[in-house]
Order: sequence, then structure tokens, then C-alpha cells
Amino acid sequence: MRKCAFLFFLLTALFADVVDIEQHYHDPFRLTEGDILSVRLISSAEDVLDAHLNIEVWQSGAPAIRMDSRNFEIYPGFNDIQAEGLSPWLSPAISRYFRLTGSLPSGEYRICVNVLSGDSPLGKSCATHRVQSPSDIDLITEGELFPGQPLVWSPVIPNFEDLEYRVKIWQADDKHPPEEIALSRPPFMIEEGLLATSLIPDVEDGEYICLVEAYIGDLVVS
Repeated sequence: MRKCAFLFFLLTALFADVVDIEQHYHDPFRLTEGDILSVRLISSAEDVLDAHLNIEVWQSGAPAIRMDSRNFEIYPGFNDIQAEGLSPWLSPAISRYFRLTGSLPSGEYRICVNVLSGDSPLGKSCATHRVQSPSDIDLITEGELFPGQPLVWSPVIPNFEDLEYRVKIWQADDKHPPEEIALSRPPFMIEEGLLATSLIPDVEDGEYICLVEAYIGDLVVS
């Protein structure tokens, strides 16, 4: 029995993680490649280790991202690593959104990080992070529009790089609901490429239907 116990202890020690991994994802609206490749590693080895990361991100049991990092050195003790990723594999379901916004779309993700030296595993950790949808746009300007009056809206959170706003305006009437007018008629005014969250539209006194969209390229995010 002592020999079995000693053998079990030896095998446990042999396959124990040499590197512990801490994953921290703080932004509720974004999960970027930089976030995924940023980890804290705690090495119990006495020597410097040459290692790389192998990362898999899953959503609802399906793979979303797979990627490896370039090699880097792990020193004994604490190491805050910002690894450099190699070309990731992206699920077709999230590829377009990820490439345009730099973030995964809303949903719950399981991120598993493996630390390897060559093909030898040094440590593994998995964590779950939920990404919220970008905030909705709320029109702050209320009531009728009149000449010179600014149309003001709330900004989208997060403020993605390359994010622009588009304003569409229709003339309202008493015979049709606003939704029907917006769906059945072209707007009489469209302003695109706006970076600010306000616009002074060229309108006369009257009632109007206003729609504000946030977009990146051809992707509407809110």
C-alpha cells in the first residue's frame, strides 16, 4: 500500500500544473482579442520557461475562436502577459462582427487558456464571460422640430472605433402610424458619417419621425 501511495504522489506531482493562470475580463460590453490574450501567469518553476498560449473560445457549446500566440518567456513567480496572437480561426457566425468591431458580439463565452512549452502542457484555465449588447440610442430631443433646433441623442456604449451615426427623417402625418411611414416611405433626409451625437437638421416647423442608427461599415450595431 505504501508503494501505491508513493506512486500516486509521484504521478500527481508529475502532472501537476507548473503554471497557474488568472483570467480577468472586466468590460461588460466588449471581449477583444487583446482581452483574451491578456493573462496573469504564476510559475512555480525555478527556471525561465519558453512558452506560448493556445486559446479556445466557446459559445453555446460551439467553437467561436481558436488561436495560438507567439512564444514568450515566463519567469518564476508572477508574470502579467500580453501575448501576441497569430491569425485566429473565427466562426463564420461571429467573423464579420469581430473584424468590424474588434469584439465578440453579445452572448456568454467560455474562454479556455492553455499554456504550453512546445507540445508539453504547463497549465490550463477556463473562465466564463458575458458580453452585453451595445446600448440603445435614445432621442433626447422631444416634441416638434423647428428650424435651427438641434436633434440630440444618447451615445452608444461602448464607443467602438470607427463608429458613426446615421440620421433618417420622415414627414409625419395624422393618417398613418410612425412605424408604417418609416417602413413604407423613403426618408426625405438622410445624414451619414456623423461622429457627434447631435445634428441641426434642415427642416421647417412640423412633426417628423426621426431614426438614429449607429454603424460601422455596413454593420448596424444599434
